[in-house]
Amino acid sequence: MDDIAGHLGISKKTIYQFYKDKKELVHLLMQKMVSDQQEEISQHEAGAKNAIEEIFAVIVCLQRLMQTINPVIFYDLQKYHPESWKLYQDFRDNFLTRRIKTNLERGISEGLYRKDLDLDIVAIMRINDLDTVFSTQVYSPARFDMGKVLSELTNHYLYGVVSLKGYKLINEYKNVYEED
Repeated sequence: MDDIAGHLGISKKTIYQFYKDKKELVHLLMQKMVSDQQEEISQHEAGAKNAIEEIFAVIVCLQRLMQTINPVIFYDLQKYHPESWKLYQDFRDNFLTRRIKTNLERGISEGLYRKDLDLDIVAIMRINDLDTVFSTQVYSPARFDMGKVLSELTNHYLYGVVSLKGYKLINEYKNVYEED
């Protein structure tokens, strides 16, 4: 709270006029972050021409988010703010998992993804991949750029789910999105 007050140029007392305590502030910020991510991902999903473009658009969105988040925050949320951590878990387990499965269904119907995929298993694998991006024990921020890790994991994921038709599109979108 001292850091926040100092950054805003106000006293802690002023902060406490608006927020009961740090837990409330963290919880409201987490709600806002989750809501913003849901909205942005849904917009990318709606605007994408196909399932592969959707993946690339969402990854750009997540990479922007990663530039503003210290991965240690996930550890702090788990340890010190379990109610707020639950918001993230619900976002991950419900919204993100549902979006991944919807993308897989779309890709299969477009002929871009393999028809033999088990959607439940692949969605869980993808969620676990995304979780490891934020694991400082797996990908230390001192050694790895989180955006690069996300990009490599996404390449690995896409090459595992695409059909031959989808494979041809990956390089096209990689060129477009890497230029941005």
